[in-house]
Amino acid sequence: RMTQNCTFPPLLLDFDKKKKGNSIFNHQNKLKLVTHCLKKDYIMEEYLVYKIFNIITDYSFKARIANVTYEDSLGKQASQTRLAFLLEDDEDLAKRIHSKYLKDIKLRQNQVDTLKMATVSVFEYLIGNTDWSVPFQHNIKIYFKKGEKAIPIPYDFDHSGIVNAIYAKPAEQLIEISSVRERLYRGFAYSPLVFQIVFDKFKAVKPEIYSLYVGNTELEPNYIKSTLKYLDEFYEIIDNKKLVKREFIDQGLKNMGPGSVQIQGLNSN
Repeated sequence: RMTQNCTFPPLLLDFDKKKKGNSIFNHQNKLKLVTHCLKKDYIMEEYLVYKIFNIITDYSFKARIANVTYEDSLGKQASQTRLAFLLEDDEDLAKRIHSKYLKDIKLRQNQVDTLKMATVSVFEYLIGNTDWSVPFQHNIKIYFKKGEKAIPIPYDFDHSGIVNAIYAKPAEQLIEISSVRERLYRGFAYSPLVFQIVFDKFKAVKPEIYSLYVGNTELEPNYIKSTLKYLDEFYEIIDNKKLVKREFIDQGLKNMGPGSVQIQGLNSN
């Protein structure tokens, strides 16, 4: 949202939900449109991160890629067509997973569903994203099913290492890393059984994740090569017991302790 980072704003499309017609947007109300940012955009790179999490779990925001033509109603600027993607509405997601979106609730990671929280935490580590927080619902939204623990669902991944946007950098309070390409686990420590269940899921869908990138003509060859290497590094870590202890268990215990950093967005403590 800062002009030094982006010259084009993110947009919210507001449709008349009651209006009938043949539009593909029938029955939609509000949709977030993730737009290009700079001359070099990261739309496809971030879109594919949503697709990764879709592969891992249904408890994820759906995204749809689009070519969008922007026209100046005053005629002062030439029209332009750029890549963008539409993000599933909060309430539509709630209906799809038979839950309720809780906008104002404040919870810690240990107060939400353990397996789902562990899945989100490992996913954020996979993509190299530290820009999130459950207590502040920063790039995390909380959903609730009656009789079950709350469900955390992540979004907004342009500050992740796998996207590697030129403006992305970790919060200065995270002294362990100096680049978003460096992974830092931000979740809590879980039992070996919980971690193994999560790791097994990530291993099972590995071919599907890699297939998003291999041969993708919308991506630059160098980006594909570096991303596959970045993914390889993650899978090498979860296959190594010593690295699992260091990266996930030891760091997770640190994240549970006093003085742990919480990312709030433009402000953090």
